[in-house]
Amino acid sequence: MRTRSYIFGNILFVLGILVLLLVVYINLPFPEQSSYNFLNRLRVILNTTATADAPANLSGQQVPRIRGDGLITSKVHHTGGRYHLWVWGVKPRKMTSCRIKIETAHAAAGSDGGFWLVAFADTSGNGKPDREIARSDFLTAETAGRWSSFEFMAVDKQKIFVGTAWPEGIDTVVFRSEYPWPNPDGPFENCFYHRISPAKVVSAGPAHTNLIVSFLK
Repeated sequence: MRTRSYIFGNILFVLGILVLLLVVYINLPFPEQSSYNFLNRLRVILNTTATADAPANLSGQQVPRIRGDGLITSKVHHTGGRYHLWVWGVKPRKMTSCRIKIETAHAAAGSDGGFWLVAFADTSGNGKPDREIARSDFLTAETAGRWSSFEFMAVDKQKIFVGTAWPEGIDTVVFRSEYPWPNPDGPFENCFYHRISPAKVVSAGPAHTNLIVSFLK
């Protein structure tokens, strides 16, 4: 009887450790892409189930849904100074012009929600960003939820990546939801890049934010 209780206690202990590790993994800010695809999918499912901000099925639309208050997502996230950049790849088949406008919303007023709108290109042809091609002035808003925009020219046939950057080591506030873009047929890939250097390019996700790209004539 004592042996059975001992074994049962050990099983409960191991299960408790596994649950703790899973909770830690789910709450990591930007885990790197790895071979643990099952855990990554489970993380997305659990996060989606746990939030009331889950996206609707919007297949067939050409742009992400804009909510009544002008936002795609209202979820606010503190970066904690752990990263200072995130950009999403634009699907090549969606790029209908080299004159591009990007827009994104500030999650906080003033410098706390300030950023540069940035664009990178894949010049090597490996599908990853490797060179910055455009950067706006540093942009701020008087109130959270306001949008800023920036226009630039891209090089034809080069894959581009767009998003925002902010000063290193600063706890900049951003909008961030931890599941794929609401519209599967939208212009953005679901994973983003948050470290881009000659030595290493690091991606994470899926996630989306309040970001819109337009192709101008």
